[in-house]
Amino acid sequence: MQDGTVDIAGRSIHYHRSGDPTHPSLFLLHGNSMSGRCFIPQLCSDLAQRYQLVAMDLPGHGQSHAATLDDYNLPAYAKLVSAVIEALALPKVLLVGWSLGGHVLLQATQYLPQTKGLMLIGTPPLGKMEDVLQAFLPHPASVIYQEAVNAEEARGFAQACLHPASTLDTAEMVADVLATHGLARIGLMQPTNTFTDEVSLARQLDMPLAIVHGAGEQLVSLDYIEQLKLPGLWRDGVQVLADVGHTPHLETPKVFNQLLAEFAEACLG
Repeated sequence: MQDGTVDIAGRSIHYHRSGDPTHPSLFLLHGNSMSGRCFIPQLCSDLAQRYQLVAMDLPGHGQSHAATLDDYNLPAYAKLVSAVIEALALPKVLLVGWSLGGHVLLQATQYLPQTKGLMLIGTPPLGKMEDVLQAFLPHPASVIYQEAVNAEEARGFAQACLHPASTLDTAEMVADVLATHGLARIGLMQPTNTFTDEVSLARQLDMPLAIVHGAGEQLVSLDYIEQLKLPGLWRDGVQVLADVGHTPHLETPKVFNQLLAEFAEACLG
């Protein structure tokens, strides 16, 4: 695995990369207050033998430079991600987005005609901002929209991302939460976050769409996703994984990687 940076409009964007650059690409995008290193179990897996994997850090997250409040919203993120993919010359790409990353990549499909498929992990497509109330489950540890987060709150949020019975070490997740630029959290609640209707985008996609959901999810409502009745879902429905919560790619990476490999084969060959 290698680290790199790309300059987009004067801002340094960090990414991890593994695999052969001549192979089709899997582009991985993390969730709110996390970073690309959450995909290390994928970057360092057998997937890199067949595909190039790239996991970037959004601005203000991980090792990417911080931005201004007006840059921390879905439309700005989607355009930035599209610019990164173009700068890295990924002509044949499968998009894989976790949580916030899934929302960003769903928005970005408007700008990326070379996309061959989209996988959403713990991401409920939203028609409008008000859908948040139905799409996300109430949880006392949900601090992802407040600017300042202390260590106890960060640990609580990291635990909320897991299955309730999980014993996964959350130290890196907690560190990512604490290192995230606080404005990146509150930016998602600003009027500038005027995103395109994601339900309509999902229904109109001309590529395979996979939705992955943990059976022990504490943050996202499966009932909400299923009532959307999205046509053409890969394997005819939401892929529910047992014994995991909001982070199946971290909690059971072997199971998740196999599912991703099968989806990539269907999309990229």
